[in-house]
Amino acid sequence: MSGATHLHHVLEDGVQHARELMHADRGSIFIVDATKKVMWTEVAENMGHKIIVPLGKGLVGACYNDKKTINVTNAKTDKRFDSSIDKKSGYGTQSVLCVPIMDGDGNVMAVAQMINKMPLGKAFDEDDIHLFDDFAIHISLAMSRVHFRETHSSTSSVSPPALLQSNRKRRREEEVEEVEEEEEEEEEEEEETSSKRGGSLAQARRKRSKREVVKEEEEEEEEEESVAGGGGWNVTSFFSGWFHYFKNSGRYN
Repeated sequence: MSGATHLHHVLEDGVQHARELMHADRGSIFIVDATKKVMWTEVAENMGHKIIVPLGKGLVGACYNDKKTINVTNAKTDKRFDSSIDKKSGYGTQSVLCVPIMDGDGNVMAVAQMINKMPLGKAFDEDDIHLFDDFAIHISLAMSRVHFRETHSSTSSVSPPALLQSNRKRRREEEVEEVEEEEEEEEEEEEETSSKRGGSLAQARRKRSKREVVKEEEEEEEEEESVAGGGGWNVTSFFSGWFHYFKNSGRYN
């Protein structure tokens, strides 16, 4: 089995697992072709054909441009949404969650997308975002492994463990930064209305929250390193540990 074929099955299996955990109706992965300035689906559940869109178009394009997760409750009211695919297929897109898949240099290689949180009308929540961000790291690892093995070039690709470490570090920094910004805003509000003792309590909460973020990331690091450390990988096992880890967490039943 070629690397490209192997990768397709791994991505297909991963999308299926993520969709099941997130209770979404459909999932897809768009590969970025910067040379041709398009994005095309390596995986597009229940479509039956490959979808090709101009680079930067639609919600997946916005995710590519901004390099950030996009969570939309009602796609039809979002000006970034490209309705042409729905018109051709007859499908009705409502909620959408997109996450960028980046290489070790911070370039977007692909965008993963989940459509329509079930039952219809529900929105993807923070647990879904957390899971999908973690999913993106594993997809990045899978894509890097194939590229690394095919090219054997340290100049055009980083090794999978190095990529995993880079993505993990970047995500940790982003999450800590978000926590700090949110809690600085809360502290400012509390300082206006609270006593000195109240301010001390706010500071203690802020320090505790930072510790919780770091602890959570360290636990995930151990889980991810167990995946990256193995010399071999196959279609059925690459996402199995990841799937059971989140399934057993009790948040995705």
